[in-house]
Amino acid sequence: MVSANSLLAIANNTGEIIGPGLAGWLIATRGTDAAFFVIAAIFVGSMSVLRPIRDAGTPPPKPNRSIFLDIAEGIRYAKNSQVILGILLINSTVLFAATIDVMWPVYARDVLKVGPDGYGIMGASLGAGFLIGSVTMSFVGNVPRKALMIWLGAIMWDFGSVGFAF
Repeated sequence: MVSANSLLAIANNTGEIIGPGLAGWLIATRGTDAAFFVIAAIFVGSMSVLRPIRDAGTPPPKPNRSIFLDIAEGIRYAKNSQVILGILLINSTVLFAATIDVMWPVYARDVLKVGPDGYGIMGASLGAGFLIGSVTMSFVGNVPRKALMIWLGAIMWDFGSVGFAF
């Protein structure tokens, strides 16, 4: 299962490399309008692929309950499930550093003094790092204490993001 997930991540991360690099090149050579046009064309293509999917029918009616009761039930369930609790813990640490993405354009412009092409290289570099990690995990395969390894990776991402701020 680890190898399969790693291979899926490799496919996704290859897009993380190609996408920002192409977008940076496109903005640098043709402008922002062209980049938005390409993005719109990609969305139209995605919609056309999804169009043949048919509706499965009307969903069953939802019980008339308070959202707070549903949240409390979810928290109780998570407290009793080590797997769910672990996933929530890992995601809560990674969400702390997810804000780094919004600072990249400012960092590229003000600190590195690069244009759209340099910003595209920054994004492609991040994708390359993700790809290296995915390939490494596919070769390593099943490791003991997977949850600890994922949590340590998330913490390293957080500290790296804080270091990036300085």
